[in-house]
Amino acid sequence: MRLTTEFKQQYPLILRPAAKALGLKYYNTGEPCINGHVSLRRVRNRACLDCDKARQAAIYKEFYVAVKS
Repeated sequence: MRLTTEFKQQYPLILRPAAKALGLKYYNTGEPCINGHVSLRRVRNRACLDCDKARQAAIYKEFYVAVKS
């Protein structure tokens, strides 16, 4: 996810407890995850959205290759 001005305005820096109290689904810490992504995180499980996207792409690729063979 690219850090554009629009992104920063739409998702201001907020900590998870505050986002949870406000009933938000996502929050933005502004800090990189363990894989270096500066992306939104899910309130329910603290997961980085870019990491989830990469993980799902790898699973899909593995499944698609296994089924196609």
